Amino acid sequence: MKITRNNVWKGLRALIGNAWRPSFLKALTVHVLEYSATANLRRRSPVASLPLTDPRLGLGTPFTLTYEAKKGNTSLLEEYVLLSLIRSCGVQSFFEFGTYLGQTSYLLAKNFPLLRIHTLDLPASEVDKTSIPISAGERRYVEKPVIGAKFLGTPEQERITQLTGDSATFDYSPFEQSMDCVFVDGCHDYDYVKNDTLHARRLIKEKGMILWHDYLTYESVSRFLNELGRELPLYHVPGTSFVIFLRG
Repeated sequence: MKITRNNVWKGLRALIGNAWRPSFLKALTVHVLEYSATANLRRRSPVASLPLTDPRLGLGTPFTLTYEAKKGNTSLLEEYVLLSLIRSCGVQSFFEFGTYLGQTSYLLAKNFPLLRIHTLDLPASEVDKTSIPISAGERRYVEKPVIGAKFLGTPEQERITQLTGDSATFDYSPFEQSMDCVFVDGCHDYDYVKNDTLHARRLIKEKGMILWHDYLTYESVSRFLNELGRELPLYHVPGTSFVIFLRG
C-alpha cells in the first residue's frame, strides 16, 4: 500500500477511535510482548542464517504452487524454498509432523510424483487424550472438521500415506532411519516440538535433513530451536520461518 497523508490520517483516526476498547488494548499488549520476546530470542540465537544463494537450497526451478493464505499454512516463499530443497537434495522419502489441512503433502505430491510421503496428525476426537497436554491456543489446529482436506479426493491422495495418532506415543519403528527429510510442523507447544524433534532425529537417514516451521513465529518453537542450536548446526532461511538441519 502506498503511504499518503490521507491514509496515514485514516489510520491514526482508527487507532485513536479504538484505543479505549479493552479488546484492542489486549491485542496490542499481546502483539508487543510477542514481538519483544521474538526479537530477544533472535538476538541471542546461535542459529545462523543460510543465504538464499546457498546451492543447497537449489532456488531457481519452476514449480506448481498451491498457496492458500490461511493461519497455520506455509507462505508462498516457504512453499518455493521447500520444493527447491526437496529437489536439490534428491529427497525420495518425506515424513511430516502436522498434516493440518494437507497443503504441504498435496504440494509435494503434485510436484514430485515419485516422492514417498507420510504425514501424521492428531484426530480431533483425541485432543483431550494426549500424553502431553495441548495448550488452548493449539487446540484450534486439531479441532478441524477433517484432516488433510486439501488432498482428499484428488489424484495426489494415492501418493500420500496418512497417519493418525498422538505424536508423543506414535509407533515410529517402521520408519526409523528411512527418511530423507522430516518436516516438524505439528503442535507448537515447547514439549511437543521437543518430542517431535527427538523422533525426527531417529527417522532421518545418515545424510537426511530436518526442517522446522514457525521459527521466530512462536516463542516456544524459537526457544527450543535456539537451545538445540547450541548442540547442532542449524540454519535459518531469511524471509521464512524455516530452520534446517543437514546431517552428513
